[in-house]
This record gives sequence, structure tokens and C-alpha cells, in this order.
Amino acid sequence: MGSAGAARAVRALVVDALSRRGDRRAEVVVTATLTDRLLSESIVSVDGLTVESDGDAAARLVDTALVGRARLVASRGAEDVTAYTDAHPDDPIRPLLFVVWAGQVDAARLGAMAASGARLGLTVVLVGVPLDDAPWVDVGHDGSVRGGTLAPLGARVAHLDLSEASQLLALLGDDTAERPRPTDEEPCEVFPSPDERVDAGRPSVDVRLLGPYVVSTGGEAIRSGLRTKAKELLAYLALHPEGATVEQIVDALWPEADPLRGVEWFSTARGNLRGMVRRATGRPELQVVEKTGGRYRLDASIFDIDLWRFQDALGAVRWAYDREEKIARPLVRHADFVPVAVNAAKERVIEKVRFGMPGFKGTLITNARSENLISSPGWKGLFGKPANHCLTAVSYVVERDAKKTATYRIQRKDGKPMVVPGLVARRHYKFTSTGNEYDDLGHVQITAPSNEFVAAVHDRFVCELATKKAADAWMAPDADDKDALLELLTPAANERYEMVPIAQDVWKRRDDPKAVAPAGPAMVWGARKTARTLSSPTSTPRAWKRPPVWCASRSARR
Repeated sequence: MGSAGAARAVRALVVDALSRRGDRRAEVVVTATLTDRLLSESIVSVDGLTVESDGDAAARLVDTALVGRARLVASRGAEDVTAYTDAHPDDPIRPLLFVVWAGQVDAARLGAMAASGARLGLTVVLVGVPLDDAPWVDVGHDGSVRGGTLAPLGARVAHLDLSEASQLLALLGDDTAERPRPTDEEPCEVFPSPDERVDAGRPSVDVRLLGPYVVSTGGEAIRSGLRTKAKELLAYLALHPEGATVEQIVDALWPEADPLRGVEWFSTARGNLRGMVRRATGRPELQVVEKTGGRYRLDASIFDIDLWRFQDALGAVRWAYDREEKIARPLVRHADFVPVAVNAAKERVIEKVRFGMPGFKGTLITNARSENLISSPGWKGLFGKPANHCLTAVSYVVERDAKKTATYRIQRKDGKPMVVPGLVARRHYKFTSTGNEYDDLGHVQITAPSNEFVAAVHDRFVCELATKKAADAWMAPDADDKDALLELLTPAANERYEMVPIAQDVWKRRDDPKAVAPAGPAMVWGARKTARTLSSPTSTPRAWKRPPVWCASRSARR
């Protein structure tokens, strides 16, 4: 493409390629020099637009993308990207546009790329002079064709001046100034504050990360329409609420993808996620994944995510261990690491803490009886000392009714996690199965005599601090009034809980989410049998929209 009007025509070509919808939207590779000349330095980053420092770097990137495309197409037995996309509509290969200024890349190399890349969706645009034996067009300043082989003389092609292209690309960039770009000096809040959370009056999307991964809306799991890569993107952004760049996301989720293919997957996944949420909520105006300063993050007003609620339940202000370790098993084992809120210096933080403490005879104890906190040698040195107080968020407790040979999940009817008080201390752990020994933080949960409802299955149950005031009182820096603390440790009202039957062999299937799935109707106080059937979407209690954070099990008691 040559002539004075070439720059205006190329601007229009780039904007058109980036503004198309769905699978027709192209991936565009340009050089920094060309961007400065055609698009201005003020252009925000746009999905699908990749700017390389020079022609060689841009050409290498395109070559890498072509190799990846060729392998993918060949692996599926397709002849070209069109045949591949027709056969695999859920994983389309989008058009690839390489725009380069004359002299930035060797002409012979460009010609070879254009010839070999045609079947792989590549279009090469050389600005300034035509390639030998390649179609070309000479465009005037007003967009009129003055010569060439691509269009008849006198025809007009789309063209944009610099300000028009800048405005259009800025809109495509979908950028806002609502949230500043996170910096090292001012880190973005790790988890969205409650003020940012879902508007209770509008439809939302529930995401369960802690336990089996489930995305649902209106109480029903979304089983179709959400592609695998979109689910992966949703999970990653839920675990990284401060946001991440495209490069970070692609490197974490799809490291096998070449750079352009990875960006393409990201754009497709983002579009699929946005479309699904808009349809599920009936809110077509939602952006779903916001972009701020080159980083992408979930719109916290749309999503109700159990991991974020867990943060709120414990009242912690930061995580003190890797996010990858937050996802718990459906049923924890003794000595497993679980998230626990502890007092550290002047703030409450979440640490990874072992479930249970070694007893005097080497047995692992996971519960401390409330009535023994003052007298027991193991607990009286910890009780009433804020540094040894802790909180855990428990979604359900698994207990077996020995008389009826039935096993139940005992949980709150409203689906909220139970905030359980506990004691924490550093202890020496010795594992006879491996011979390993460690000094680690361990904790025990505090139990009290069961209320009348739970007592039908077991005589003891974890204490619950049902209000923020009670949880703060347990964790207060001056929490040394033992009588006042004991008053917090009372059984909950019978009406608060429900018991859901589950697999009886759950103890042998601790890592299997199906083992804790409902096996029958829930029992509630006042009726040992209830018409509410858990398998019916219209009768599923809120507990199934508020999934497990982590689960306590019956254990040795002291």
C-alpha cells in the first residue's frame, strides 16, 4: 500500500479489524514506529492489538504464531484455519493482521510470510511500497484509489485521520479512570471490600472456589454456554481480585500457547464470560471484566464469590500465604493446613495452620471443650491470651449417627459460613508414617454441648460466633476476661441449622466432592422429615448457593 493516503487507509483497516465481533475480530501486530506514525502515543492498549519494539521483533512474533497455528491445524486434520474453525467452533482461530512500515522487515521475508501464512489466517500489510507480485493499491488523501490491483480506479476506501482513529481505539480499549492502576507504593486491595459487593436487588453470579468449582446463578449451576477457557479465566481472576495483565493471565493459564494464540484465547474467553453473565443476569450493559491501566479484574458488584465471603467472615485484612493454597478439600484431614485468622502484631491476618494439636500422648486433638478451657492443662495456658485465639470459617460439620448408620452435613440454613472460635499455638508435629518432624502452628476448634436438634446425632458441636461483635470480642487485643469469653461459647438456636444426608463412606473419600453431595432431603428443627428435596432446583436451600469453605470433621476430643 503506497501514497499519501496510505496512513489514513491503514488506520481505518486496523480499527475495523479490532472492532469486529466474536470470531471475526482480528489479532493485529504492529511496530512501535508505525504506532507512533499512525495511531499516536496516547492510544490505550486494546484487546487484540500487539505493539512490538521493531520490525524484527514483530516478525518473530508472527512467525511463532504461524508455527503454532500450523501445528494446531495439522493436529486436527484440517487443511486451513477456515476448515479448522468450521470443525471446532468453540475454539476458533481468529484472523491475524501484520502491519509493517516499508524497510522495517526484509521484503523477501515478508513475501514468504504472506505466501505461507495465507492458509493460516495471516494478512500482511506493507505501508509505503508494494511487495513484488503482491496485490497493492495507491490511495489518495481523500481515500480515492489512484492505482493498483486491489480496487478499481476512482473507488473510495475507508480512511480515518489521527483524531478519529484515536477516539475509536480509546473506546475499544474499554478503559476507565474509576480505579487507578495498582503500583508498588499503593497496592490494590487484595479482596474487594463489602461495599463493592453484589447489589442484593439485582441478579448475580455465584462462584464456588473452595471445594468443587461451580458457577451458578439463581441457585442453578451453569452447565452450558460457558467454555472451559472462560471458566479458567473466571477462576483466575477470582483468585487475583487485584487484577492481572494479559501476559500474566496467559502465562498462568495457557503456558503452552504462543504469544498471539494466548492473547487470542484470552480475548475469546473474556467475550464468552461476558456474554454468559449478561444472558444469565439479563443485564446487557455489564462489562463483567473491567480493564484498568492494562490490568483486568472482575466487576465485584456482579459476582458473589465464596473466597471473598470467607475473607469477610474472618474479618482478616490480608492473606499471609500463597493464594494457590487457599482451595480446601471437601473434607479436611487431621494435620491438614487450613486458613485460620490469627492475631499478628496489630492486625488480624490469615495464616495456614494445621488442623489439630499434638496431645500429651502424641494423639492429635482437634477440639477443645468449652467447659475445660480454664481447668485443662492443655488449654488454660492459651485461653484468655489474644495471641493464642483464632477464628476459622466452617461451611459444614460432618457427623455420623451411629444408631441409624447415617452420615450428615450439619450447616447453617441460610448458607453462611459458621465462624468458629479456636485456640492456636506452635507445636511439634511428628509423623510416624514418614518419620518427618516439624514445628508448626496448629489450632483446635472449641466445642460445646450440642443444642437439642444436633444432639439427635451427636452430643457436641462447634461453637459459633454468629455476629461480627462476638468474633471481634474473641479476637480483641485485650480479650483476657475469661468469664466474658466463656459467655460467647454457647450452643446456637435449634432453628439455625439443617442436617443433610451424605455418603456414608465419606471418611474414605475425603478428596471426592461427590462424597459430600446431598443424598436425600435436609432435616430441619421441628420435623425429622421434610418435603424440601435437595435435588429439585425450586426447593434447593441457599446452602447450595453458599458452598463449602472448608469442612470440619468429628475427631478426638479433650
